[in-house]
This record gives sequence, C-alpha cells and structure tokens, in this order.
Amino acid sequence: MGIISINNGYWATKVITSKERFIFDSKAELATDEYTNTFLVDGTNYKVGEGRRDIGLDKSANNIQLACISKALSKSTYDEYKIITSLPANIYINKEGREKYANNIKVLNPKIKDVKIYMEGAAAQLADLEWYKGKLVVLIDIGGLTINIMVFEDGKLVYGTQDTLNLGTIILDNRIRAALTSTMCDNFTDYQIPYLFNTDDNKIKKVIDEETERYFSEIDQELKKKGYPSGVEKRFTGGGSLRLKNYIENILHGYVGKDPVWENAEGQFMLGSVVWPYEI
Repeated sequence: MGIISINNGYWATKVITSKERFIFDSKAELATDEYTNTFLVDGTNYKVGEGRRDIGLDKSANNIQLACISKALSKSTYDEYKIITSLPANIYINKEGREKYANNIKVLNPKIKDVKIYMEGAAAQLADLEWYKGKLVVLIDIGGLTINIMVFEDGKLVYGTQDTLNLGTIILDNRIRAALTSTMCDNFTDYQIPYLFNTDDNKIKKVIDEETERYFSEIDQELKKKGYPSGVEKRFTGGGSLRLKNYIENILHGYVGKDPVWENAEGQFMLGSVVWPYEI
C-alpha cells in the first residue's frame, strides 16, 4: 500500500510517491491499434502521452484526465493505492463535483483503496508553509488552462477568496500564435509557441512581450474586479509561472518559488501523509 500524489494538470501530469517522482504530458488519443500500453476509461481505450489535450473545464468528467491518472498508477510499483489529487478552486468548492471526481477515479482500478481531493493552489502553499507565515499573500497558480487565485493570511486560507480564471498558458499561447501569424504573415503552431520564448528573433520577441504584458494586465484587472487586496505580496506557482518567471519578476514584481512545477504535487503528498500516516 502506498500514497500517490497526482497533480493532474491540463498541460502536464506530475506524480509523487515515497519512492519516486515523474512527469508526462496530459495528452491522450483513442487506441485504434494493438498498442502495448493502453488505459480503459468508461469503456474506451486510450494511449496516453500522445494526441491532444482536452481543455474541457470539468475535470471530474474528463476522460483524458482520467486516462492520465491511470497511466500514473501504471508507473507505480505499489500493489494498492491511496490517491490524493486536486481540482481547480471553482470546481473544488462544489461538493458534488468533488465526489463525482473521486468516484470516477475509484472505478479506474480495483487496487485504488481511497481517494482524497484537495484544492489546486492551496496544496502548493503546503509545500513551503514557513514562507507564508506572518504575511498577507495573494497566491496565483498558473496552469495550462486555468489560473487559481486565493489569499493566505499567516499561512491560512482566507475563506471565500479562492477563485479560478480561464487564463492559463494555453490561452496565452493561442493569443501569441494568432498575433505572430498576423504580424509575420507566416504559419505558427500552438506547440511551437513555448519554444519561441527563448528566440533570438527580435521581431518575434517583441510580439511575445506585447502579448504577455497584455495577458498580465488582464489578470491584474480581473483581480481588481473581484476585489482582491491591492499592495500585498504576490506569489506565483504552477508550471506556467516557471515559463513566465522573467515577466512575473520584472513586470509584476512577484515572487516565484524554487520549484513551482512541483509545489502542488509536493503539497498534496504532504497532506496525504497526514491523512494516511501509516501508508508512507
């Protein structure tokens, strides 16, 4: 028996156990041939790590997300599992949605003995709890499709401040792709955009800078409209914050932790260790 923390993002799936950690793309496609490794979800076989990302907002009923969880389990060496994973803040607060997601996970494999769901972002705070002590902080978790936002006071979540914006890096990349296509009169693909952040082409870099600055301006306006406090420290986490770290630090003067890609998964595992103390 072992605890498995699965941070099942729209862009990548991060997995931590007491023995290992690994990451893979949150992609899947229908298995139309005799593939060696396929995963059955709701009567359909999927090949995971290739194909497409499903950007449906409701993870609790998202078969590609569930197929990624199946792959995470298949890479583990445990005979039985207790799983802790998470949902975006706006879905997590819906008790029925949490229960639905947990039940959909449980039926994936008879070796699953228990499932706990936590709030994305709040889990990241657990990974560096001391940093939050004595501070009022807006935590911004930038994922592939969504951004989770919440306020912590002295390491405790301020109830009611949790929210989710549909402004993850997939949205930003699509805006950059469209702007580059218009400006350069050339063809650019979605999967190409992340690599262009390191380009030496000044014309391309200018477009990326302009679109990214507009993107953060939109996030800032959303924070103001929703009544988040001004003039307080901002901490960013999630895989998107690593790619956008230079913009976060230089434009927003925000703080990015040492390992933002893994903070949610690490925090989940810490929580699971408390919930199931005898399974480590």
